[in-house]
Amino acid sequence: MTRDDETTWGKTFTDGRAYYGDLYGHYDVTGWFQAMAGVEYRKTELTDTANFKDVKYRTREQHSTSPYVALFLKNLSGFNMELGGRYTFHSQFGNQFTYTINPSYVFSDKFKVFASVASGFKAPTLTS
Repeated sequence: MTRDDETTWGKTFTDGRAYYGDLYGHYDVTGWFQAMAGVEYRKTELTDTANFKDVKYRTREQHSTSPYVALFLKNLSGFNMELGGRYTFHSQFGNQFTYTINPSYVFSDKFKVFASVASGFKAPTLTS
């Protein structure tokens, strides 16, 4: 995306790019056990007017690679469980591990009890 803006401080030029890819596989190990594994890649670039003394433009970039895995137990006499983990290798904000634990129990077609415990990581954008 390219953008030119006119402000009270002068003309500002920005040019940004975002790249994303996700490769994964889903496996039915048994009738009650499934596994999923994959890897995600993200990259963003931003060029903008820096307005510094000797620098006309400034380019910023960040990227991350995140392998992940999820395991699913399904309908063990009404009990279900999802366990997942992701390890993010981020170019600016370091490496982070996140997880999710989601048990549930189905009592009938109209009544289900579930819980969720999870962690998260969201890196700031290039304009943050």
